[in-house]
Amino acid sequence: DHHYMFLGCNATSLLRDLAKRYADDGSRSGFVKKGDEIIIRTENHLANVLPWVELAQSVGDVTIRWWTTTMSKSSSSLLSSTSSATNKVPLVSAKLQDLITSKTRIVAISHASNILGQVRNIQSICCEVKSLTSGKAHVIVDGVAAVPHIYSNVDTSG
Repeated sequence: DHHYMFLGCNATSLLRDLAKRYADDGSRSGFVKKGDEIIIRTENHLANVLPWVELAQSVGDVTIRWWTTTMSKSSSSLLSSTSSATNKVPLVSAKLQDLITSKTRIVAISHASNILGQVRNIQSICCEVKSLTSGKAHVIVDGVAAVPHIYSNVDTSG
């Protein structure tokens, strides 16, 4: 298993560059291909949302699933009304395990949320994703809000 931490001028440009390299855009065979799925945590900074949405659009036929903090009827209907699901896996859920399928390739999350004040157990999430996808999905963690306050050890993150 390989774990990496990337440092650069800002999360927006780093994550956009990473997403471009993950795309199977016809000119190169990327990690994300038609029919694959991406899970995005809803309270992510846009720097860790837009690159994955753009990746899904550029590859085509990539499903985005939204991992929410809590599910209310209004948020569920708002998010699910923008997509048409034909299978039984929800497009929106507060439970990660409800969203992961054999087609999941990316789970995009933030280590800590400036908005909600939550700090996620990255090791636990990585282990869960690895287990549920047989190691076929990558967990992309935006650590910008966490790193100034929390020691981040990528070798033990899972």
